Amino acid sequence: MKSSATASPIDRARHVLGAWLPGRAATRLLDRIVRSEGLEPDAVDGERLASLVLGPVYRELRHTVPRATLRRELKRLARSLHDRRATAPRPLPVATEVREPAPSRRFPDDPGVVLMALAVLDGVDGAAVFDAVGRPLERRGEVPDADAFGRVLAAGGSLLARHGSVRSVAVANDDGVLLAVPVSERWVAVRGSADMNLGAVYAALTALEEER
Repeated sequence: MKSSATASPIDRARHVLGAWLPGRAATRLLDRIVRSEGLEPDAVDGERLASLVLGPVYRELRHTVPRATLRRELKRLARSLHDRRATAPRPLPVATEVREPAPSRRFPDDPGVVLMALAVLDGVDGAAVFDAVGRPLERRGEVPDADAFGRVLAAGGSLLARHGSVRSVAVANDDGVLLAVPVSERWVAVRGSADMNLGAVYAALTALEEER
């Protein structure tokens, strides 16, 4: 494996983004963005790639990774790409954490308590609690196609769990963001606008754990 000092700009960027994205997703994301500019990934220079990291790459990931963390780490990556003398940022320790068993979340038994804590957050349009097989137990606000989504979530969660402990699943589209978190034989899903603060959602979930 190439060292950070000898790796090409695209390889350095793939290495850092690989801590956030599973499998080959970082490579596919970067290659697609670079080629959309009429460039070849293995030939793009560090200065041009740095501008893409701060532009299209940021826009692609801002609904998946907490924005404050994303903005800080992408700026560090861009600086290292722009200036070869700069120290390349180390990938965030997400990848190594996934390999470790995640502690089981324990929330209040009453789904209504969980949903109320989430429904009051800015940017949240709705929330729902599903059982282990994807059946909605209770919901608040707008969660379109909840029955179908619950089945997909249960099946997809089982598949993802084969590759390590699942901490959360986030999906972003033109209508907004859908975040789902496994909670001891259940799933909690939150639907919100494109600017929904994922950090606030995670903080609310953590607070619920601490209260139990």
